[in-house]
Amino acid sequence: MRWSVRRRYRSAAAVSYSPNSRMSGGAPRVELCGENGAADDVVALAERFGIPVIEDGPTARALQRVGLDEEIPERLFEAVAVILLKLDRSSQSPAEHPVRPR
Repeated sequence: MRWSVRRRYRSAAAVSYSPNSRMSGGAPRVELCGENGAADDVVALAERFGIPVIEDGPTARALQRVGLDEEIPERLFEAVAVILLKLDRSSQSPAEHPVRPR
């Protein structure tokens, strides 16, 4: 019997950010990357340990080109900052970040 498993993710990257760490120059670091089946493994590992997952294919693909345990380059600061903001907001209660009318 043959099983067909559809891969969901083409690219994934895990980023850490510790602004107060002495080891960090202040920029987020790439901790783990994967493509195709390995991308699914990266996401599964994050979910297993309760680490939030934000889907952003273009940024994940760009982070693939950064070495492991390397700080992200300045050209990716804005994209990663948007992701960190989403994570921060998702961890707060709605009262902590009210929706503003447009």
